[in-house]
Amino acid sequence: MRMIFSVAALLVVAFVLLQLGKKQAEALKPTAPGAAASGPADATNLPQKYKQDVQKAFEQGMQQRASEPSQ
Repeated sequence: MRMIFSVAALLVVAFVLLQLGKKQAEALKPTAPGAAASGPADATNLPQKYKQDVQKAFEQGMQQRASEPSQ
């Protein structure tokens, strides 16, 4: 009897995980038809955007470091 409940519990857990995974996969899909067309163009700009963001963060860190009193 305990084995039957264990298997049933595992099936329930597997079902819940699959449902959550399905919702996550649906959230990743583009919603607008035009979004799929602009996806690859945006993907080519992402590395450049990340590079700019990292450079900006380094510059802000350097400015903040320069404004701190030296020890």
